Amino acid sequence: MARDLPVSAQHRGEHSNAIAPALVSLRDKALRRLHSDTVIGLIVLSGILGLLLSLAGDVRLFPFVSLGLSAVLLPYWWGVYQRRNAHFAWHDHLELAVFAWLQRKGVPVGDLAMVRSSARLKEGPVSNALIVTWLVGGILGLLFWFAWQIQVASLAFGRTSFELRDLLVFPYPVVSLAGGVPAALVHGLLQLYLLKRVLEDLRFHERRENVFLRLASEKAARHGIELNVLLERRRSIGWRNFWLQLFVFPILTLGIYGLWVVHYVFQDGTSHAKHHGQWEESVLSALAKEGVTVGVAVPSPELSHVQPFATEQIMVWGDPKAEIESWSFTVQEAVSTTVPQASPPATSVPEERLRKLTRLREGGLITEDEYEAKRKEILKDL
Repeated sequence: MARDLPVSAQHRGEHSNAIAPALVSLRDKALRRLHSDTVIGLIVLSGILGLLLSLAGDVRLFPFVSLGLSAVLLPYWWGVYQRRNAHFAWHDHLELAVFAWLQRKGVPVGDLAMVRSSARLKEGPVSNALIVTWLVGGILGLLFWFAWQIQVASLAFGRTSFELRDLLVFPYPVVSLAGGVPAALVHGLLQLYLLKRVLEDLRFHERRENVFLRLASEKAARHGIELNVLLERRRSIGWRNFWLQLFVFPILTLGIYGLWVVHYVFQDGTSHAKHHGQWEESVLSALAKEGVTVGVAVPSPELSHVQPFATEQIMVWGDPKAEIESWSFTVQEAVSTTVPQASPPATSVPEERLRKLTRLREGGLITEDEYEAKRKEILKDL
């Protein structure tokens, strides 16, 4: 049974002080869990019923079955497209809060800013107008198709003999068909476009998120900040090729592969949302302790204008099997030449530097003489 599960009550309330009230609903949509069971079941059921009615030679019930099953599917697809937009928007707010928090701690975040800028390549919002047009086209197409089927069935069973050329004599089926074809065409083309955006963009987003989480965790650990982020995923989004998986493979397998496509269109976002909800707990907990609120905290403005890493580079670095040591030098080299290093607020920098210096001394990483020399240097900045 397909389920549309919002964020659990625990996730919604435990760190509510770290999330601006206006973003609570956005987070619910971003982490929504949509399962494919019902969708695949309805598609299979529709095919079976159509086959049985055709074999029985009585197609009068088929319009009602077709309309009912198709109408149920539309809200599920609507949820997939809305979740895509909400998820990317929520993640953007969360990243901004992490930047502001790390800057407050005196941690350089130029490399994270470049990773975030890469979101512009594939994580822009799909226009709500397009999604609404897709929905309206689907509804109109269903109604016209239903009317056409009813009219044809009535004509066919109202006469002793009926042929396709008889449709030219009766105007109503022609009118329904003339209205339904454009609506169905608009709906179908937009469906393909939206599916392409969901399939390819979410895979890129997960790879980029991998890079972001690895860098953020490594930076936090290096600067003595506790950030226990879950990096291992139970299910990573695999290879996705729009043309092969939506056209070639389904045609070669007589539509059977299309059911698998439907499965991972829903499951990609659901498994990603599950993992997101887990690692967010650590981040939101850290932000709450420091009084940083997602949706309110804003990092230095210069971090909004850095150049992004290339899509291909993000895909390589974000591979689940990639090691951070193999690309961290490349990241730092790119940052040093393209990102202006923003200065954290002067009121908090010396304090934080002194705390970190003390931790280094207590951990035996620097000598007492090095500690005193650096402490005097920091005190001069006060």
